[in-house]
Amino acid sequence: MYRTRSWSTGAYGWLAVSALAIAVLALAPYLTASLPDLAAREGGDIAANYADRPLWAQAAFYAHISLGGVALLLSPAQLSARLRRRAPRVHRNIGRLVLGAIVGAGSAGVVLAPMSLAGEVGTAGFGSVAVLWVLSAAATLAAIRRGDIGAHRRWAVRAFALTYAAVTLRLWLILLIPLQVGVGGVEADLAFHRGYLVVPFLSWIPNLAVAEYLVRRPRRRTRPVREPSCSTWPPPSRTWAGCHQSLRQVRRAGPRPAGLAPAATHPRGALASVPGGRQERGRGDRLG
Repeated sequence: MYRTRSWSTGAYGWLAVSALAIAVLALAPYLTASLPDLAAREGGDIAANYADRPLWAQAAFYAHISLGGVALLLSPAQLSARLRRRAPRVHRNIGRLVLGAIVGAGSAGVVLAPMSLAGEVGTAGFGSVAVLWVLSAAATLAAIRRGDIGAHRRWAVRAFALTYAAVTLRLWLILLIPLQVGVGGVEADLAFHRGYLVVPFLSWIPNLAVAEYLVRRPRRRTRPVREPSCSTWPPPSRTWAGCHQSLRQVRRAGPRPAGLAPAATHPRGALASVPGGRQERGRGDRLG
């Protein structure tokens, strides 16, 4: 049996902040300028790739980046256990938006993959992640509809890992371009194109590998609860008869309800709190 574990505060903060930054900063130029204008700027290679494309291809491009930005912006909220616990309706509504955005952006990504700036490598890499992205969203929805919360959460983690490829793609380029320029003396434009040949796969395969590790690692085992016993833990100053009578009443009452003080199932606490477990002091029947 496996389960996903809660995200640590530091990891969740990084995921949320980086997703927000990329969703806003990467999308903002395309909302404030046209593709021909962006293509004329320095570093406008991606915009130049779509500036002369047919209208349907440009529409697919804008659908991909806008819906992908929505999915990236809202997905970190779905990882919040506090939101799921305190506002389940908000969690469901945001989930519908995220899954719809993923399906739209992924479908547009499939259309755009043959036009990738990275050529055949880009077609294979970006086309694969687009298909897996849509399939993971569909599996997430199917799991919750059949009431399988565990599978729903596992598929949601996979879907977010693929959504987060928009962030890791840019992080890899930030690493690869200066590395080529500084170490290999390569020009910046050539370094970008070389790096862009690697990121179609490098941007999402490590993400998916980490997600699989998180959802497949075994649950942390809890220590078994030791049942109270008069023979292994004889309480001092109490009679054997009183001890066994109290434990019989504790066992007859069933498991300890949530919120009940632990002392109520403890042999010492049980004898002190359960009627019939009071001390009977006598010369011949005292323990210890």
